Amino acid sequence: MTFSKLARAILCVGAMPLAIEMAEGAPVQTLANHVPAAVAESRRLGPVSEMTNLDLAIGLPLRNQEELNQITEEIADPRSPNYRHYLTASEFSQRFGPAQGDYDKLSAFFEANGFTVSAKHPNRMILDVRAPVALINKTLHITLTAWEHPAKGRFYAPDRNPSLDTDVQVLDIAGLDNLATPRPMNLKLAPLSSSIPFVSG
Repeated sequence: MTFSKLARAILCVGAMPLAIEMAEGAPVQTLANHVPAAVAESRRLGPVSEMTNLDLAIGLPLRNQEELNQITEEIADPRSPNYRHYLTASEFSQRFGPAQGDYDKLSAFFEANGFTVSAKHPNRMILDVRAPVALINKTLHITLTAWEHPAKGRFYAPDRNPSLDTDVQVLDIAGLDNLATPRPMNLKLAPLSSSIPFVSG
């Protein structure tokens, strides 16, 4: 083997652990539709202060969706023996709620990343967590950013969709933005600028 071939072989072997490490460190799942459409029409003001604490609600998907659809139809069908035979909350959680093992694993994932688990729920559909923006950005691979919209005012939202390095399936993360949702015209809203955290940079 010539020196050049030997050198190339050594370089290839040396690069393999780095490639494996990069593959293992890649986000396992990316959640869609977490960047509000208003971001595209807004001016970037800067990153949200990393010391700001935010409360997030992590949603998990239901299990056995096909069975759930079927029993929902049967409960509403007067011809079905299950007509109006509603499940108790406990029965629903046992049959269709996220698995306890997945719920515990997801809780451990956020705690390992420095989050505080602020609340757990019997149906295991929501996991409430709290953390400073610095940890949220790092864990979800985003940058929480302050924006100014010409009509909606100031708000914060992520600059990209969040990703999580866990194989526990996550449905949604609520609390990553404070853009107001549509409400009846007779209700008064506080300006968004009054609730935006301090901006750094």
